[in-house]
Amino acid sequence: MSNLSEIVGGGFNPNEIEDSPSFENLPDGKYISEVEKADVVTEDDGSVVLKVQYACLQNASGQEVKGKAFERFTMKSDNEKSQKWGRIFWKEFVEAMFGQGQLEAESDLYLGQCLQIELKTKGEYQNVSSRKSVNSQLSAPTPAPATAPAPATTTKPWER
Repeated sequence: MSNLSEIVGGGFNPNEIEDSPSFENLPDGKYISEVEKADVVTEDDGSVVLKVQYACLQNASGQEVKGKAFERFTMKSDNEKSQKWGRIFWKEFVEAMFGQGQLEAESDLYLGQCLQIELKTKGEYQNVSSRKSVNSQLSAPTPAPATAPAPATTTKPWER
C-alpha cells in the first residue's frame, strides 16, 4: 500500500486543490475542427478502438469557438455490428482528411489535420454525426480589390 502524503511531499491538503472546471458541450452544429489526439487502445473486452479528440476552432458562422469533441471508432471487436460501423465511420473520417480512397492507417498522421464535424445530441450524449473535408467547407479568400496601376516613374527599379 502506498502513502500519498509521502509521495506528494507531506503536508498535502486535498482541500487546497481547485475543483476541476466544468465541461459543457458545444451547441449542436457544424464546426471546423483539428485532430488533437488519435490513440489506438485495447479495451477491457479485447476490442481495439481508435479514440479521437478534436479541438473545435470555428462554428458554421465563422465565429471562433473553443471546445472539444470526442469520437471512438471500433476497429476490431467480437461485436460484428460495432466493428462494421466503426470501420465505416473511420473510412469517412480518414477520407475527409486525405481524400476519397486514401485510407491512411497510421494514426499519428491524423494529428493536426482539420475537418468539418457535425455534433448532434441524442439523449444525454453528444456525438459526431458526420465528417467532411474542411477544404470544401471554407470559403475562398476574398480577392483584393483592383487598384489603379501605379504611375510610371522615370527611375527604373534597377537604377535606384
